[in-house]
Amino acid sequence: MVSLNADARGIMAALGPNGAGKTTLLRTLAGLQQLESGRIELDGAVIEDTTRGLWLAPEKRGVGLALRLVDEMLC
Repeated sequence: MVSLNADARGIMAALGPNGAGKTTLLRTLAGLQQLESGRIELDGAVIEDTTRGLWLAPEKRGVGLALRLVDEMLC
């Protein structure tokens, strides 16, 4: 279970070790991956709810997602 409150005027980053669920969290918020169970509410609007069969398409969510791959090789 994840519960998150963030200021709409800011930028959010997900930090944690490999396998912690960072990418899954961001993909579900953006609508690129559907929840197995649960609900997502943004700014008071439910955009996904598995008990009601509700899923809002990514382009209608108003969520931006930028995944960045970091090259850790030394030059």
